[in-house]
Amino acid sequence: MNYQELKKVISANPKVVLTTHRSPDGDAIGSILGLYLFLKKMGLTQVTPIIPDPDADFLHWMPNHDLLLDYSSNTDQAKSIIADAEVIFLLDFNVTSRLGDMGADVDQNSTATKILIDHHREPDDFPYMLSEVGASSTAELIYVFTRELAPEVKLDVDIAACLYTGIVTDTGSFRFNSTSPRTHRIAADFMELGLETAKIHNLVYDTNSFNRLQLMGYTLSNKLQLFPEIEASCMSLSQEELQRFNYKKGDTEGLVNYGLSMKEVKFTAFFREAEDGSVKISFRSKGQFDVNTFARTYYNGGGHLNAAGGRVEKPLDEVVRTFPEMAKSYMKELSK
Repeated sequence: MNYQELKKVISANPKVVLTTHRSPDGDAIGSILGLYLFLKKMGLTQVTPIIPDPDADFLHWMPNHDLLLDYSSNTDQAKSIIADAEVIFLLDFNVTSRLGDMGADVDQNSTATKILIDHHREPDDFPYMLSEVGASSTAELIYVFTRELAPEVKLDVDIAACLYTGIVTDTGSFRFNSTSPRTHRIAADFMELGLETAKIHNLVYDTNSFNRLQLMGYTLSNKLQLFPEIEASCMSLSQEELQRFNYKKGDTEGLVNYGLSMKEVKFTAFFREAEDGSVKISFRSKGQFDVNTFARTYYNGGGHLNAAGGRVEKPLDEVVRTFPEMAKSYMKELSK
C-alpha cells in the first residue's frame, strides 16, 4: 500500500463509498463504521457506507449505524451513489462476488479507484491493497491503515467501539489462533482511550431474545450430530424450524462454535436453509485442519484456515446427508 500516494487521493475530498460483503457480520459492520468515522475526522465530506443487505439486530447500537445505506432496499439510490463514486473501499472480502447483486455495480459499472482492506485468502487484485491473511480481523487492519495513512488524526471512543466490535467478534473474544500480540495491543489502545470493553461485550453477546435462546436449545438438543470416526460434528436448521422460533437475522450467529466445543471434535459445520431454498454453511476447525480449502473444494466457498463458509443450491437434507462422506474424502486427500 502506497500511503503517501493514497493520501493525495484522499486529500482531494473525493466522493467515497465504503462497502462490505453480504450478510455483514460484526467485523464487516465494525470496519465500515470505524473507517467512516475516521475519514470524517480527516475532513472528508462525501462518504457513504453501503451494505449489500441488512445486518443483525445486535449490531444496531453501533455509532452512526443509522447512516448505513442498505442496497437491497434502496437499490436505485445505491446504484447512483456507486456509479458517481471516485473512491471505493472494499472491506472484509476478497472477491467482488461476495457483494452479491451489488458486485456488478462495484466491479463493472464503476470507474472509481478501488482500495481493498481484508484478511481473507486469495484476494482479487486492486490498485491499493492492505491484505494480511494472518490478521485477526479486518477491523484490526483498519486500525493499522488509519495509523499509517494519517497518524496525526486521533482516534476516539466511537471509532474504538466500532473496531473493537469487529476484533472481538472475529476472534471469538480473543480465543482464535489469529489473535496476536498486536491484536491485544490495539485493544489496550482502545481501553486507554476510555472504551468500556465490558459494555461492548454486553451489547454484542448479552442481548439475546427468548426466541433465540429457544432456537439454540432446540438445535443443540435435536439437530447436533457427532461423527467420532472423523472427529467431526454438524448441525442444521430448515426454514420451517427457523420460523417456528420466529427467526431474525443474526439468531444463529456463533451457533457453529458449539459444535467445535466438544473435546473429540476437530471440525464442525452448520447448515442453514435460506429463504430461496439454497443452503448457507459455516465451517470451523481446530489446529491445522484447513476448512478454507474444504469449503472451496466442495461448497463454493472459502475463508480462513479455521473459519470458512459456503453456499450450495441443493436441498438441505441432501447437503447434511452427504457431509460425512465429503469430509472423509477430503481427509483422504490430506493424508496422501
